[in-house]
Amino acid sequence: MVETSWNEELIDRTVNFVKELGYTGIGEAEYKYDSRNGEHKLLEINVRSTNQNRFIPYLGA
Repeated sequence: MVETSWNEELIDRTVNFVKELGYTGIGEAEYKYDSRNGEHKLLEINVRSTNQNRFIPYLGA
């Protein structure tokens, strides 16, 4: 089963990480929850427009 959830701690960690890299722009981070130890594992940070495509018409583009 796949579940999407909002996690403020992961958001803060991800934002801080990409800021340290000097990246600005759109992107998406994907994590997987490891039930064996209760940790979220970073799978990838994708800087291509993916899920954001559905929002473009609402942004006036």
